[in-house]
Amino acid sequence: MSLVSTMDKVNELFNSHKDKVSKRNDAFEAMVMASKEETIATMIVLSTRIEELEVELTFYRAAVGEGVSSAALSYKDRMENYFRAKGIVDDAVKFYPEFTKKEAGAKLQGITRGGTVGEYVREFKELMLQVSDVTKKEALLTFQNGLKFPYILKKCLKKFVLKEKPVGKALGLGLSERHLKAKEAKSEKKPVECFLCY
Repeated sequence: MSLVSTMDKVNELFNSHKDKVSKRNDAFEAMVMASKEETIATMIVLSTRIEELEVELTFYRAAVGEGVSSAALSYKDRMENYFRAKGIVDDAVKFYPEFTKKEAGAKLQGITRGGTVGEYVREFKELMLQVSDVTKKEALLTFQNGLKFPYILKKCLKKFVLKEKPVGKALGLGLSERHLKAKEAKSEKKPVECFLCY
């Protein structure tokens, strides 16, 4: 074998290995490009999801508060953050707590009994929870004025109700029928207190 034939074989072997490596390199580059495209698509999806979660977290922070930082943020600041996150910038649709107190106070002044007394008491209690600067005397007067019954307009603390025990009354009737001298059933006086007077 001559040197030239050996060189040809080595060059041929080198070229075949070079082609194989070139094919592998092209395949590897295609895999890297696909991986980069997949990574970019994943990053876009994740960044969109992160933005959605940040908005959702802002809603939760506004609704629940977040421990230490909720003590630092006032109620008004949290509500402003909530509306900013919701995209509500029009003042006409914002929630203002000072207006709810005024509205509840106006409703409390104009409350009247329309349905049952129970419904009236329930509505009155709900309005009283919203209005904090009403004295007990003012609340009692408002409550009494809304009932529209003359016998309820008396002072509720001084009312007493006479309740007789039905068993004692029946026993008294039974004894008088057998011509025995029946003892009168004594009634018990129990004070009725207004729900506002506790």
